[in-house]
Amino acid sequence: MKRIIILIFILLILLPTILALDCPHGEVNDTYPGDCNLYTDVNKDKICDHSQTLQETQPIIQSSQVQNATSEKRESVYNLLLIVIISTILYLLSSFLSRAGKIYPPATHKKIWNALLLISFLGVGLSGLLFVLRIEFGIDTSWFPNMLFWHVETGIVMALISIFHVIWHLSYFKSYLKK
Repeated sequence: MKRIIILIFILLILLPTILALDCPHGEVNDTYPGDCNLYTDVNKDKICDHSQTLQETQPIIQSSQVQNATSEKRESVYNLLLIVIISTILYLLSSFLSRAGKIYPPATHKKIWNALLLISFLGVGLSGLLFVLRIEFGIDTSWFPNMLFWHVETGIVMALISIFHVIWHLSYFKSYLKK
């Protein structure tokens, strides 16, 4: 039963990243009207912004538009607040329940979050390596749609869990700095 709870918990912590698909169909350069009702075209290039990389979706600002550009609000393509809020709530909830002895001991709580830190690190690290391989050797990575999006999303998760990790080991870091 505890393994099922742990598995559900791990899936819930990864849920914000899983649900954060930019293009739900994995389309690349999808033209109007698009495959779904999420078609948006902020930069007016007649290609759905959800099916383009971040660099492609940036509107080209002409010199006459520079003054207006500062007042325009650009829609975020990343889920920073969603990931931070859900991950923090899940972390605090699991910490409280483990300290109260309701779901698993505190040591297991730390192991789960360390495993999530490792998983997010692998996501960031592997996607970073794929970027390098694509740039240095021209390796085709079209099979990995929205690689930049997933690199950033897993980076947000990793950074947040890293903060939790540093807080756990704060006394260790303080003693290390004193030496």
